[in-house]
Amino acid sequence: MNKINKKFENFCHSLDLIAGTLLAVLTITVLIEVVGRYFFHHPFTLTFDISLFLFPYIIMISMISITYYEEHLGLDYFKSKARGRLRGLIVFIVNSLTLLFLLFMFISSTKLSVSALDSTAGTWKISLAFYYLPLVLSFGALFFMISYKNIRTKFNSNKKKRL
Repeated sequence: MNKINKKFENFCHSLDLIAGTLLAVLTITVLIEVVGRYFFHHPFTLTFDISLFLFPYIIMISMISITYYEEHLGLDYFKSKARGRLRGLIVFIVNSLTLLFLLFMFISSTKLSVSALDSTAGTWKISLAFYYLPLVLSFGALFFMISYKNIRTKFNSNKKKRL
């Protein structure tokens, strides 16, 4: 079980590196666009397409990282205020609702990506499905992460009860 946790932690660290690199590329791209508008009074269409493409990937990869490190606010406020049996009930309800939400978002984003296969955007004429792909990947990864965490937590609590 520990080997899986280490691999998953390494995967999340690599996602952090990817998100940071993409953010640096996006920053440089936006800087080039601003300079182009300011000095040449004409935006570069390439920079708009790069920004349009990178932004959803940065957001969705970062969302996975935030969830992994448990830095999201969500309904954690209510979990932190509750004690005893009520806390267990609130944790169960929040986790169940979160998984249900992620499942529906995964299904919806998959349908959206499939329906957008024939549509294109920007000057590159890339299929809109590539712009929606980070939604599918991140909601799938989040569903897996939270499911895995819940199973691991349940496994550890059952192990403690047996001892």
